[in-house]
Amino acid sequence: MIGKKLIFDVVLIGDDVDVFEIRFKKLYEIVDYFLIFGDQESLEKLKEFYGVIDHKIKTFTLHKNYIDSLENNKFISISIQSTLEKLYKTFEDYVFISYDNEIPDIESLTEEQLNSKEVTVLLNDVYEYDSERKRKYPEVGPVLVNFSHILKNKKNFFSGVMQIKKSKRNQDTHIRNGFKILNYKKTNDIQSKFYECPVSKNLVEYHYKREKRKFVFFIDTPMKDCASDYRFEIKSTNKFPEETKIDLNKSENFLKIFVPEYNLYGSDTQSFNNVYKINEIKRIISIFDCKDEDDIEIFIDEQVKKLKYHEIKNPSL
Repeated sequence: MIGKKLIFDVVLIGDDVDVFEIRFKKLYEIVDYFLIFGDQESLEKLKEFYGVIDHKIKTFTLHKNYIDSLENNKFISISIQSTLEKLYKTFEDYVFISYDNEIPDIESLTEEQLNSKEVTVLLNDVYEYDSERKRKYPEVGPVLVNFSHILKNKKNFFSGVMQIKKSKRNQDTHIRNGFKILNYKKTNDIQSKFYECPVSKNLVEYHYKREKRKFVFFIDTPMKDCASDYRFEIKSTNKFPEETKIDLNKSENFLKIFVPEYNLYGSDTQSFNNVYKINEIKRIISIFDCKDEDDIEIFIDEQVKKLKYHEIKNPSL
């Protein structure tokens, strides 16, 4: 990143402050000032960093349960504004606002990205427990604003920033950048293969380094024994209810999906039915952390289609 603007890192810390060590080591040479908000107990734990660059760290004490406190939100807004008014260099100074485990990769951001909007939402890659345990989809992380945005919105800007994080609106301002760490320095006795996606609320497979796998789908045809990692028998019906729940701990699943009697798109009903069913396969596959060379085998219309995962997204399928 090139520029002479100041960088302010506004951090909300919780009970577990160990993750701040990672943030501090990654950002202390880049950030001009850290503005840290937390309860008295949490702030006490951060004093070990004060001797390193004391002049860069500004701390502000909040009541417990600050996230749900309107009083604390107003206090945070006023504290950030008044502090920046004393320290700012330009009205376009950068202000990152995030929880302590949401760490922006500031050096990789370009001037074009930084200056494109008044408000920019960073999407973090998410890791749990260790660097090899990664979630499949990124999640909302830090929000980047400039000093002029804070001045325009004054006392209420912090509540607006937090609302953006919760509602995930302004999709056009999202940039994939940085990472988020969950359960830092904690052990996970039960190594689950899946986690609940915060957006879809469905279970999704973690990202791992793994060998090539094979997924087999039997569409309107009985399931057969074959070498595979996962097998799915999918029956189509024109009545509800569907049976779409997948037991991710089983290698075999039997599903029933609703297919409209009349074609909604395409040239004819048969083509529509096939495309509709293939889209159902794509939905199922999206749960898994597939690799490009994973094998996808589909039994449909007395034919067998053998594909690689990267081909399943091909419209010509």
